[in-house]
Amino acid sequence: MNPEKLKKITPGKVNLVISKKTPIPELNYQILKYLITERKAKILFISIEKPHQYMTYILGMHGVPQRNITYLDIEDSKIKFPITLNNMKNLHIGGFLHREIIVLKDYDYVVVDNIEHLQHIWTDESIKEFLTSLIGDANKYGTSIIIPVRSTENYPGKLAMDMCNEKIDIDEVRE
Repeated sequence: MNPEKLKKITPGKVNLVISKKTPIPELNYQILKYLITERKAKILFISIEKPHQYMTYILGMHGVPQRNITYLDIEDSKIKFPITLNNMKNLHIGGFLHREIIVLKDYDYVVVDNIEHLQHIWTDESIKEFLTSLIGDANKYGTSIIIPVRSTENYPGKLAMDMCNEKIDIDEVRE
C-alpha cells in the first residue's frame, strides 16, 4: 500500500479507493489517519459490517485523535439523511456529534466502511438507492465521500466505481 496516494482524495467528490492487497480495516485506518492528521477534517464514518468500536480501538492504539469523527453503525438498516436521534431503530451512533441530528453539511468527508458487505444483506436495488441518496445529499453540501473497496468486480464495487468522480488505486506502483 502506498499511503502517499491518499493525497489524491479530492474534496467535494466521490472517491473510490481500491486496494486488492490491503484489508479494509487497515485501509480505513490509513484513510482516517490521513484525513484527521493532514486535513484536520470532520468525518462521518459509516460502518456496515461490524460495530465502529473496532475502528475506535485501532485509532486509539495508534494515538490518532478522534475528536472530529462521528461513527454511524447501520447494520441492516437503510438510512436517509438527515438522521434524527429519536427515530434510530437499528442505528448506533458513537464519537462526537455536532448537534442532535446527523446532517452531511456538518462533515467534510463521509467514509463508508465495507460497502461490499451490503451484497450479503441488501438487494442490488437497495444498495443503489443507498449510494444514490448518500451521493445526492453529499453533493448538496460539497461533502466528500470515500468508498474503500477490495474489488470492483462485485455489484457494490462496480456500482461505486460507476458513481465515483475519482478512482484511486492504492496498490498501483507507478503514476
